[in-house]
Amino acid sequence: MLQDVSLLNWLGAGLYLFVAMMCGAAWRVSVRQGMSVPHGRAWFLIALFFCLLIASRLLGLEDMLRDVMRDLLRSQGAYEGRTYWQLPAVIALFAIAVCALGLIARQGLHATPAAVSSGANRMLMTAQLAAFAMLLLVGLRTISLHSVDAMLYSGPIRLNWILDIGASLLVAGCAVRFAVIVAGKQSGRR
Repeated sequence: MLQDVSLLNWLGAGLYLFVAMMCGAAWRVSVRQGMSVPHGRAWFLIALFFCLLIASRLLGLEDMLRDVMRDLLRSQGAYEGRTYWQLPAVIALFAIAVCALGLIARQGLHATPAAVSSGANRMLMTAQLAAFAMLLLVGLRTISLHSVDAMLYSGPIRLNWILDIGASLLVAGCAVRFAVIVAGKQSGRR
């Protein structure tokens, strides 16, 4: 199976591995420096998400799921009318995205003013939003609505690449900055 993996998929998996390692480092720093449990749990879950993306990339799980859905529709004679379920699926995906973004924002609004202004908390919230954007992108690619695919995959520099690489690097950058902020604050207290 891995012998069929393209160079772009290997590069993508490498990027996801880098991101997962940076999130793992942020998790480790948060635990070592005695940060609250939700900080460490959030970085651990983001790292785990990127590990799942590695598996998906190398094993072709998105493609397999999309092919299974297409085969199922063909076997039921519903493939030609797939737009009727794809569009509601995309709308549902965006509704879920809005709700999740609301929950992340609510989490930030209910934190103490000092916590909200904390650079470490801003880095974590930004990383959560970027990881969620990756999840949304994976969902859009899997649903594979023709008009969305046309936007994601057209041109020499594809929007899919920009969103995928951009969100991944944003998560990695936030993880590194989080670790620097937390380690710096703790070393300044000694």
